[in-house]
Amino acid sequence: MAALKTALHQNLANLNNTGKAAKLEVLVTKAQIITAGKRAVIGAFGGSNLLFVTATVRSPDDNQVLAVFDIKGDYNPGGFGAFTDPEVSTAENVAKALVEEIYKN
Repeated sequence: MAALKTALHQNLANLNNTGKAAKLEVLVTKAQIITAGKRAVIGAFGGSNLLFVTATVRSPDDNQVLAVFDIKGDYNPGGFGAFTDPEVSTAENVAKALVEEIYKN
């Protein structure tokens, strides 16, 4: 999903981090996006946009798993979703949640 990749790059670029680099592998395990057209007709009753991902952080040197994160994005923009790209907005929410989880103190 290109929207998720873009959103992750943007969220990670906004961080002011120093330290050792790592690999981030992201696997989309579930995606169910309600189109803006359908959302315009039925609004909030259309249900949630779902985007579930499993992210694995690996050492760049030996590919050892350093951490695994599961994010289950469940977002219902209601009628507002008719005015946005549902795939992009859902991906942005999931990317933000994933970056926050990875960099939790």
